[in-house]
Amino acid sequence: MKKYKKAKKWLGYAVLILLCSCTMEEEVEVPAHIENLENLTVHQAGQQADTVHLEREQIFGNAEDVLIGSPNQLEADSSGRVYIGDSQQKSIHIFQPDGNYLTSIGGEGHGPGEFQWIGKMQILSKKLFVYDPNSSRFNVFRIPEKLHIAHQFSHSVSVTGDDFEGIPEANFMPPGLYRIRNDGSLILSSRNSIFQYREDPEFQGVTRYYLANMEDDTSADMIFEMDMPEHIITEWFTIPAPFHARGLMALSSDDRIFSVWTDDFLIKVHKPDGVYEQSFYYPFTKRPLNREDAVTSMDDHEQLQEAVRSMQLPETWPALNRMFIDDEDRIWIATIVDDLEIHNWWVMNEEGELLARFNWPRSKQIEKVKNSYLYTLETDEEAGLEQIVRYDIELSRK
Repeated sequence: MKKYKKAKKWLGYAVLILLCSCTMEEEVEVPAHIENLENLTVHQAGQQADTVHLEREQIFGNAEDVLIGSPNQLEADSSGRVYIGDSQQKSIHIFQPDGNYLTSIGGEGHGPGEFQWIGKMQILSKKLFVYDPNSSRFNVFRIPEKLHIAHQFSHSVSVTGDDFEGIPEANFMPPGLYRIRNDGSLILSSRNSIFQYREDPEFQGVTRYYLANMEDDTSADMIFEMDMPEHIITEWFTIPAPFHARGLMALSSDDRIFSVWTDDFLIKVHKPDGVYEQSFYYPFTKRPLNREDAVTSMDDHEQLQEAVRSMQLPETWPALNRMFIDDEDRIWIATIVDDLEIHNWWVMNEEGELLARFNWPRSKQIEKVKNSYLYTLETDEEAGLEQIVRYDIELSRK
């Protein structure tokens, strides 16, 4: 391994955080599979950072006049309205910023504005885009300026293998929508068929990402590729395990691609066309993995637990669990620590410089950070119902 000396810099962050200026040097060991990356920035271990304090501010969820079946997606617009996708009712519930219920849109069906499933939701150019993976299309709704006005269905866009030349490729699944880029183009994803894992348990699949234009939907060019994780194979299941490393990806506001392979705290940055730019690395001590924890991670599912009891395990948990980028292009990464009831979250800027760090319960899953609020999916302890909770974000020096 090579050893690098890096100066630690604290930069002023005008909106969210103020950091003191100081310089410090420390030797950092870099793994051999990382050290030869071009444009690699190595940060010091154990950096000090501000702490995030979250103050519960508003609850969005079940009330006397509305019962949400199964919330599985979340969005918020610039006016503060909150959109909760309900996979059970096949609709989107809309709440005003003060938590009052406004209306719902969608519903189960195959007609205009209807859904077979509620997939990813995204707001662009005063429109709400809602992907339906079961119907291979997304529905578009116009967002009104006035808070009390109902949302109107605009149009639908089909996203199927029949719409594009060259995808899906042989032994790949039909394409799905990963994200609509800020320039209006689509990023589609397609992965190897899980049946290849059944045929060869040692098979290493990939997920490929394609760039497509909504106005010329016959063309789709592959711009990025990520390895798929190892899978657990049983009679009824072929799934990745939470203790195996996997790929994560997020896009910034300028459509740059940020990716990690969760075994290392290494963030790779690519241009919108997939061309590599740079990487940021933080040394990270991973939690050892024991058989008991691996079995417990299968959520009391007997068949999966039995498979884990006899399979070969990695020596450690991955370093990372989740990653997303907020509306101010801050990178949020959940790391796996000794206490498996929590994540230690890191907040960084686009250059990989640490801004803040905090612990947060896994049971209160962070869904989104937008408009200076943090939104979680939580279960009400008394009613046993899931709800969206909005928090004010406050930062303070340790």
